[in-house]
Amino acid sequence: MLKESANSLPPEFATHRVLPALVSALERGGASTSAASIVPLLLQLGKNVSTDEEYVAAVVGPVVSLFSSPDRGVRMALLDNLDEFKDKMDKKMVVDKVWPHLVCVTSSAYPGSCSKPNSKLGLRTPSW
Repeated sequence: MLKESANSLPPEFATHRVLPALVSALERGGASTSAASIVPLLLQLGKNVSTDEEYVAAVVGPVVSLFSSPDRGVRMALLDNLDEFKDKMDKKMVVDKVWPHLVCVTSSAYPGSCSKPNSKLGLRTPSW
C-alpha cells in the first residue's frame, strides 16, 4: 500500500519521517522477509531528496551501513538494488563499508550468494 502512495507523499515528510522509519525497520531486524520490498521503496522515496549531498546523508549512508547487517535477506535486497545507488558512493565508502561485508557474503556456504555480488560489481570468480 505504501509503495502505491509513495509518490503522493509530501517530499519533506517522505525524507524526514518515512525514510528514517524504513531504515530503522531494516536495522532492527525482523524485516528480512520484507527487505526485498522495503529497500526499493526506501530508494524510491530517496529520489525526492533535492541535492546529492542530502541524498548521500539521507539514503546512501544509512543504506551502506545496512551492508553490515547480519540479516542475509537485507544484504541480498541491497545487492539486488545496488544499481540504484552505486553511483552515489565514493571509493572510500565502498572499500571501507561495503567491500568487507561483501567478502563475508561471498565466502558464505549458501549457494548463489557468491554470484550475486560478483555479477553486480562486475567481478569474476576464478574457475579452478
